[in-house]
Amino acid sequence: MKISNVITNAKNRESGAAMVLVALSMVVLLGMAAFGTDLAWFYLNASRVQRAADAGALGGVVWLPSQAGTANSTALAIAKQNGYDDTLPDVQVTSGVVAGESNQLRVTVQDVVPTFFAQIFGFNTMTIQRSAVAEYIPPLKLGSPAG
Repeated sequence: MKISNVITNAKNRESGAAMVLVALSMVVLLGMAAFGTDLAWFYLNASRVQRAADAGALGGVVWLPSQAGTANSTALAIAKQNGYDDTLPDVQVTSGVVAGESNQLRVTVQDVVPTFFAQIFGFNTMTIQRSAVAEYIPPLKLGSPAG
């Protein structure tokens, strides 16, 4: 048997190996891209939920400690302006004075977010919940202590 025939036979036996390796690598790379896409989508929505909770708490706390009802309604209205309406089925917004602290307001926003590629593993939605607490500190009296 000639050397050229041995080399040709060896090449013929290995001709499909590269295709299998490329196919397996593509599956892994596409899986990582899908995971990254869902993770970025969750991170984006979590930051939106946190911003709405922060804005609601900061907007409502100015009515404390004397007008807790107005503080709560203002916080809910501001969360609604930021896209989180409590009347929607997948959104829950709560607001209330922190127990034992009459000058602190806690706002919690919860939203159910659909997934893209995690549906393959049975995760159709993801619940994101964030809270914010704001504290009203009255202004300092400056100037003469007599006045």
